[in-house]
Amino acid sequence: MKEKYGSIQMMRGIAALSVVFAHIGTISNGFFGVDLFFCISGFIMMHVTERSGRHFLEKRAIRIFPLYWCTTLLIVAMLFIKPDFFKSLILTSEHVIKSLLFIPYYHRVRSGAEANALNFVGWTLILEVFFYFLFFISMQISHKNRHYIATAILLTMVIVGFIFKSNIVFIRFYCTPIILEFALGMFSYKLLTRPDVKQWGSFRAIVAIFAATLIWAILFVLTNIPQFMEYVRNIRIIPYGLPTFVVFLLLFKAFEGRSVPKPLIVLGNISYSLYLIHWFVIHGFSRLVYDVEHNSPLSLTLAFLVVIPLIILFSWISWWLIENKLSEWLRKRLKV
Repeated sequence: MKEKYGSIQMMRGIAALSVVFAHIGTISNGFFGVDLFFCISGFIMMHVTERSGRHFLEKRAIRIFPLYWCTTLLIVAMLFIKPDFFKSLILTSEHVIKSLLFIPYYHRVRSGAEANALNFVGWTLILEVFFYFLFFISMQISHKNRHYIATAILLTMVIVGFIFKSNIVFIRFYCTPIILEFALGMFSYKLLTRPDVKQWGSFRAIVAIFAATLIWAILFVLTNIPQFMEYVRNIRIIPYGLPTFVVFLLLFKAFEGRSVPKPLIVLGNISYSLYLIHWFVIHGFSRLVYDVEHNSPLSLTLAFLVVIPLIILFSWISWWLIENKLSEWLRKRLKV
């Protein structure tokens, strides 16, 4: 997959790095990287099950669970050792169990935000795992029509969410428009891998890269506008989901049949680790060295020259130890 779809790895890296930017207080921009991740996920699920869905859940579990559990248990250990290290997190047995089992919960933290998992980016993984189960069920009904069935289920859930405004966790968390971004990803696979779709020439590829870059830059600008962000909170798929879907299509076609710069491939390889551990580095640096949450020229300088390189370094180590070595060992043990 990495050789055939180098653009996918590249976009994973771009999405993860955008989320890193969003969580560095002095930048606080790039939340739409999550939307690109969801679109990529829909595409990849279609690709990896093109010929067979054998061992689908086992392979997904090996890919997702180990690193997520490691980061969650690390937070638990840190909360035991030094509870005041985290400004908002509160440790309870319910929070630990639900976080490890990918079950969302609503807890109002001291910052005023709502927590859904101990690793606060875990809410996206909870939705990912839920999508995997829906996709698996769809394959059991009809492998050939799995994307139609999964899309119908996702669309039905969003309609339920609109009709029934409820505080029930399932409806409030799962029946939100953002889950339709998985459907956009599945649709993109059917659209982009049709036999009659031809590879773009160099000129069209350059124009596509420019257009994708422009859309990404516009999203960074719009995210600074409070009225736009209010719109994002109400129905995220339109202001974030659709533009990132277009970016996905453009970059896929632009790099189809072309090599992607190796640093971007490496960034994509470590994107899952980058996504899950960046918060530890940002928070640790802010508490122990200098607060990059504070908006100042020095904070911005330290963010780009020190914090982000450290995040990439620790992410590479995490990828090599956990995603690479541990996952390989688990695959051999489970024979999947």
